[in-house]
Amino acid sequence: MQNNELKDITWIQSHIVRAPIARILGLVELIVDEKLIENHILKIYLQSINSSAMELDNIVEKITKKTYSANIKGI
Repeated sequence: MQNNELKDITWIQSHIVRAPIARILGLVELIVDEKLIENHILKIYLQSINSSAMELDNIVEKITKKTYSANIKGI
């Protein structure tokens, strides 16, 4: 792959893909922190959504780092 393609992929992963994940994490945190929910089951569901979004964010971050590293090495 050419360096410009790797740069484009890195940018897409770190901005386009991670933006919705960050919004999900922020919204779940607001709902849980503001005590907008009293239903215990709903709170558990929201915590599960938060955990899954964090996991996905970590995966995207790892892919971004590997792509960036490949770009630096000129692969």
